[in-house]
Amino acid sequence: MNKFFVIVLLYLIPSFIFGQIENNEMVDQEVDGHFFSEKHNKEIASVKRPDKSLQEHFDEAYQAFNSDRNVRVGKGIKLHPPLPTIYKEGEMSGLKLENDVLTPAEFEKINYFEAQSWVAKKDGKFGALNYGGEVAIPFVYSNLFQFKEGQISDYQVRHHNPKEKKEVLSLVISRYVAQDAATQKFGIIDGFNRLVLPFEYDKIEINHDYKYLTVEKNGKVGILDFKIKPIVPMEYEQVKKSNRIFWAVTQNGKTGLLQDEKIIVPLEYKFINPHILPCQKNKTVPTFFIASKGGKAIGLLNQEGLSVLPFEYQNIRPMLPIRGFSKPGNDCSYLFAVLKNEEWKVFDKDGKELVSSGKHMMREFLPLKNGKTIFFEFATDQQILIDPNGKVLEFKKHMLISTGYEFRDHKKNLEQKHQGKILLAMIFDQPNRKYTHYILDDGSILEME
Repeated sequence: MNKFFVIVLLYLIPSFIFGQIENNEMVDQEVDGHFFSEKHNKEIASVKRPDKSLQEHFDEAYQAFNSDRNVRVGKGIKLHPPLPTIYKEGEMSGLKLENDVLTPAEFEKINYFEAQSWVAKKDGKFGALNYGGEVAIPFVYSNLFQFKEGQISDYQVRHHNPKEKKEVLSLVISRYVAQDAATQKFGIIDGFNRLVLPFEYDKIEINHDYKYLTVEKNGKVGILDFKIKPIVPMEYEQVKKSNRIFWAVTQNGKTGLLQDEKIIVPLEYKFINPHILPCQKNKTVPTFFIASKGGKAIGLLNQEGLSVLPFEYQNIRPMLPIRGFSKPGNDCSYLFAVLKNEEWKVFDKDGKELVSSGKHMMREFLPLKNGKTIFFEFATDQQILIDPNGKVLEFKKHMLISTGYEFRDHKKNLEQKHQGKILLAMIFDQPNRKYTHYILDDGSILEME
């Protein structure tokens, strides 16, 4: 009887041990890269993020989300507790849940909870912890910067709990720019430490304002959107955002403009800046370009890229009509204040000189019905006005120019008094709270009686 028992026991023990090993191996295999073994959780990302539908990625992330909420505390588990907090011991940080310690204070830094993870720093390297303080992204990166590939409201999935859906989606669309501590190369990973973009880039920078990534490899620069789709091909020496919708691209020291993957201004300039005026209806087409071909001299190009002012000026500033005289949908008129040899002048959009303003840079203008113009500069210490005949008038500081749209009740009497001439604007002395001059449509500038 005893011999039989021993023989059976010797037979069962190896089977039990090997059975446990097989089960553990199966656990690592059946998750198919979706929860990683301890071995994977100590290495940089090597498994590629699988190409699945949004719903499949959501369902996968929901399993991790639910598992994360079962927080291990000692030998027990707390189901869906409140968010853990960061605690300090000297200069080091850890996580605790109410009075229970989840992690030792072994981190140099723990950032705030974002996209269902805590980005942290340990032994000089960055990684991330999940909700309950377990390692989600291993601490093998020199840098780790989080961004989301889109807005949560743009994604539609099936789920019974709206709050949970929002939290899980934040995990699904979360991405990290990571730098491999061993090679110092940059790549992009997801919240499960899976590859989105391989570690082969010399630099990856995030622009959160305009939602794009600047990537650099072997001296060439390109632009990706947050979904890792190319916006500007990686073939330029330098790429910069220009006026929201354009890209200034540089090759062999020459710069041009790219829009919607097409070159709209050839690469011929040291720099070129497109200008879209506030009064324009079409906000996708530049009105003009200010550019330089070298040195400090700049010039002006029209909408077609043809020269309006030669490359010989120190400064070129666009001028708009005084407020109330140019609105979206109205005639979009503009002029230019131009500096050359320490003298400011005003030119029209065709490059015709209108007036010299000497040391004063004119900032706005008032168009008259007779085709003439009055020019203004609102400096901090005085107001400068140039009448249609080129006469310079200087007013005290705190003077305001009020357009005729702002005092309709007074216009009729003043127009009758001055033989039908239309009142365009009045100059208001702010400290003394009274009007001092008014401007008529023939350019007359009269003192108030």
